[in-house]
Amino acid sequence: MILTYLKIITYFIEFKFVRLSARLRGLPLNPLPKYDESQKAVINKATKDLLNDWRKSSLSYRTSQIDVIKHIKGLWFTLRDLSNFLKRKSAQNSYDFSDDIALDHYPSYLRRNYHYQSDGYFSKKSALIYDHQIELLFLGTAHLMRRVGYDFLRPHLNSDQFTALEFGAGSGTSAKQFMEVYPQCTLDLLDPSEQYLDYAFEIYPKTFNKKVTLALEELSECCEYYDVIFSCFTMHEIPCDYWKACLENIYKALSPGGLLLLLDSQQDHDSEKIHFALDDFQNDYYEPYFDDYRVTPLEEFVPSSGFKLIAKKNLLLSKAVIFQKV
Repeated sequence: MILTYLKIITYFIEFKFVRLSARLRGLPLNPLPKYDESQKAVINKATKDLLNDWRKSSLSYRTSQIDVIKHIKGLWFTLRDLSNFLKRKSAQNSYDFSDDIALDHYPSYLRRNYHYQSDGYFSKKSALIYDHQIELLFLGTAHLMRRVGYDFLRPHLNSDQFTALEFGAGSGTSAKQFMEVYPQCTLDLLDPSEQYLDYAFEIYPKTFNKKVTLALEELSECCEYYDVIFSCFTMHEIPCDYWKACLENIYKALSPGGLLLLLDSQQDHDSEKIHFALDDFQNDYYEPYFDDYRVTPLEEFVPSSGFKLIAKKNLLLSKAVIFQKV
């Protein structure tokens, strides 16, 4: 528990340091949003609730030690990339890639710099700094949302030993946290980015079962059947026009009665009180499909593909939603 609070404090200090570094270097830097007292109260309550949920759920698993070397490398390369990132963000250039990156075989909707990160999801260098950038964005709370969301699945499992697939697994950090919560699980990672999956298996050796280098809408090419399929902040990065095909493939890949866990941003219908925070996130970090995501409730869309909604929980500004194949 102490390490978790230390991690949050560390990322908060680093966030301030990164902004100071940008100012000293004369880089284009957007001002921080200014919230009124009622908005601050919403954020503070949501944070308090998340921490309370984390304390309860942390009793169910053993928290991993902090990889200090990986953390320092992530911060160092984030600072080195800061100029490129902020200039790209200031120019609102979401199609800026290194010359050696071939994009033709990736889905068209994916060929862009989400959040304006360098090289999108298509280089190991991008994978190296991606997690650190995300934790800086959420001030060290992203791992708490993942862990509480994953533990939320526990009452609906029939056994500690089950097969699972994470789609949009990216750098493998969320999958590593899933394995810490469910160490007896056999977990496959699916992502269209070969570079990110290679990175995941490199930094977390002997942790995952296998990698599946496919986009979710190509999942029908995989013949495995899983007890659980889950994703972490992936659905809002897939255009809603693709959701039906993706869900049909998930349905086919799930065992009878299998579970689908979607951990993602809250949507407009969840609470009007958090619209200001969703607006700020959308305006400050490039999310090309967030408009449609916000107004397309997962709780209504997913059941149209043969699933039953069985549980939902809000986690800070995100939510965990669990469906069952029927």
